[in-house]
Amino acid sequence: MSFIGIRVPHETARLLHEIDVPGEKEDSAQLHITLLYLGKNIPIKELAKAMVATFEVTDATCPFWVKTTSVSSFPVDEGYPHPIIAPIQSPKLFELHKFLKRALDKSGIEYNKKFKLYRPHVTLSFNDAAIKKTKIEPIEWPIQEVVLWGGEDGDNRVFTTFPLEIKKNGEIECQEKIK
Repeated sequence: MSFIGIRVPHETARLLHEIDVPGEKEDSAQLHITLLYLGKNIPIKELAKAMVATFEVTDATCPFWVKTTSVSSFPVDEGYPHPIIAPIQSPKLFELHKFLKRALDKSGIEYNKKFKLYRPHVTLSFNDAAIKKTKIEPIEWPIQEVVLWGGEDGDNRVFTTFPLEIKKNGEIECQEKIK
């Protein structure tokens, strides 16, 4: 499985994992926000092209903040567990998603277009039944990198991190370059 996303930092993952939600909880070390799902069994040449396109976007993107203020669930087809999610709020996250789509389209890289509306979230658990939207204490954290995951676990995977910070002489000097 290959996708471009954002790892949830350890301390934030711990806070999210402590939220009382029904169902089988996701491992806190695996919590992430998906930006674009590339698919299964992606050839390494396509992943390499995706790396270049992702770098071009992240190199021109400054760090930003995201937050969540509620938990809810996604509707699913009958017979499947409901993802219990923490919806993510951040205008910059939507911009990053848009710029990544544009870069992948320009490079001819296929990605999943099943969902027309981008609904960023962190999946907290899977439950047999849906839940009502519930407010939680806000959790906010900085986004400082994007990750491209490719392949299976272990030795058969690619894991590339793209920092959003632009450092010169040890100082962060960041100006948005993408329009």
